[in-house]
Amino acid sequence: MHQPLFEAPVYYFDSHETGVTEVHETMNCGRSALANLEINRQGFTLSRHRSSVSDWDDLDEINRIHRPEIRTLAKTIAHCDEVVVYPALARSTARGLEEPDHAPIQFVHSDFSEDYRAMVRNPARPYRAFLEPLLEESGLSYRDLNQASRLQVLQFWRNTGPINADFPLALADASKVSNNRLHREVIQDYAGDHLEFETLFIKPPPAQTQNDDWFIFSDLTQEEVIVFRTYDSLAEEEGGAFWTPHCAVQNPHPDAKPRSSVEMRALCVWNP
Repeated sequence: MHQPLFEAPVYYFDSHETGVTEVHETMNCGRSALANLEINRQGFTLSRHRSSVSDWDDLDEINRIHRPEIRTLAKTIAHCDEVVVYPALARSTARGLEEPDHAPIQFVHSDFSEDYRAMVRNPARPYRAFLEPLLEESGLSYRDLNQASRLQVLQFWRNTGPINADFPLALADASKVSNNRLHREVIQDYAGDHLEFETLFIKPPPAQTQNDDWFIFSDLTQEEVIVFRTYDSLAEEEGGAFWTPHCAVQNPHPDAKPRSSVEMRALCVWNP
């Protein structure tokens, strides 16, 4: 049985004029369910991790110190051979005023479609301008990605502000979200970069079924990190969920404070 925390509106993809369908979903306690949450099934988990970063508002410091930390953590969790860590992305209401793509995202999505593997293996794609410097920094090449036996993207999400945030991250049990609820959409540009990647928007659950199983990890400290999967070539090959639906939801608590968070994506690579 899940332990409910609160109910909140969740915004799913709708192909009609409005573009969204609002569904009131129950947010369950991720901490109480943690023993039953697996990255390779539900799509997410919570990990203890103490960082050496002293200023979570300093992106230069975060990228210098935290990216190597995430590389080590990703290897430990995924048991992969190599890791390519993306630059940090900080989200907050204040940052969203300057760059809308850096505001908390309230629309249910999962970062990458099954096109991700083809994209990162093809140097002719626009994504190369972003990815190639990261590959070189990691001592890898497009040849390594094309020969890899498995590719997986893990996202590491850390609350860097008040523990009672106004728009915390919510995640849905991916194993209960079927492929026919995925809407694929190409994102041409993101936060000023021309990337041209395909993302997944999630359609609402059918009216005749139960709602999705949504989870929140409340009272997150800076020494915890939510880890969730946003692509996995092995899961795709096996016909399972390679996606993890997630979004920001409004915390109804009257003392909730403006959210501040840092996330990093890690491309995990398995050798042939």
